[in-house]
Amino acid sequence: MSGASLYRWEEMRRPTTISGLLSNIDTTLGYFLAWGKRNPPRAMNQINDGGGGAGDDGERGKIAGAPWRITIMQAVTRPVAASVAPLDARGRAGRARFRLAALGALLALGGCATTAEAPLGTALGPTDLAFVTTASQLVNFDLDACSFVRRGPIEPTARAAVEQVCADAATYAPRLQALAAREGVRLPTALPFDLKEKLVSLNYHPQPNLTVEFLRDEIGSHESAIAVFQGELREGRNQAFRQTARDALPVLERNLAMLRAALPSGMAE
Repeated sequence: MSGASLYRWEEMRRPTTISGLLSNIDTTLGYFLAWGKRNPPRAMNQINDGGGGAGDDGERGKIAGAPWRITIMQAVTRPVAASVAPLDARGRAGRARFRLAALGALLALGGCATTAEAPLGTALGPTDLAFVTTASQLVNFDLDACSFVRRGPIEPTARAAVEQVCADAATYAPRLQALAAREGVRLPTALPFDLKEKLVSLNYHPQPNLTVEFLRDEIGSHESAIAVFQGELREGRNQAFRQTARDALPVLERNLAMLRAALPSGMAE
């Protein structure tokens, strides 16, 4: 197996967003499928029974009774290749299942901080850290959600709200990074599982459609963020964070009103 033909990792970038992660999964899947077509697995249905049934290539009993000879690549590409080549409706469904499974496994990996962190002895209180965590989660969730919703058809009545939310997320992301750096705070490096789950649903099976699910998700995240930002104004210790919350609250409240107005009647959760 040629390394150049299968693992051309130079075509993959280190993913910084969920959409980038999905792109890398697709790239990897493409090479797995290409290798699987050139190297069809043999007699996978005869692994445990020791029989001599015909394998995919017409040969009998090649690997029966010797499961240690089956490579991980064969085990992976067998069900995938059977489901996605050719890419008819069944094939597309198989590819989607593979991507969901791969993404789910990657999302479960540890080592990623979902909350903001500050050095010991800092003057920041729990409310301050909750504020900056929520602000970071909202901005990054919005950026990823926008990358998905902009690829699909957006209902005309929702376009203004979608574009406003996406523009504000792009504006506030660098401001938040600069603020955290000045205050010695390390921002979260990953979204919490519930937001990741929403992004997977938004990308693969939005219900009842892409626009409505985006609006619902954004309404919920904006409502939660507003509550945390208001808490920062009441109890926060850090003056810079309190001022940021004060400046951002009118923006969040305006966007929330736009999102609610754009949601079709009867579609609220």
